[in-house]
Amino acid sequence: NELLDEFIDRVKYVNLHFSNQGKGWIADKGRIYIIYGKPESTEKYSNQSDGIYEVWRYPSGIKFTFLDRNRFGNFILIKQGYNY
Repeated sequence: NELLDEFIDRVKYVNLHFSNQGKGWIADKGRIYIIYGKPESTEKYSNQSDGIYEVWRYPSGIKFTFLDRNRFGNFILIKQGYNY
């Protein structure tokens, strides 16, 4: 089943890339990646007072904004919406 194979591949990917303890599927970025797949584009920028932001954009127009307040790689989803 192609859909199941894609799901398993995404879970494996997020567990390798979005977690220090092998549970990337729990992380906000991991959950979004499993549901939507690889973003079409990403943008990273930092703010002295807030931390590091990462924005993921998808062809459908939806975008997700994550924030790493402590700069340790623990990004939390802070905003989702559509580009108009």
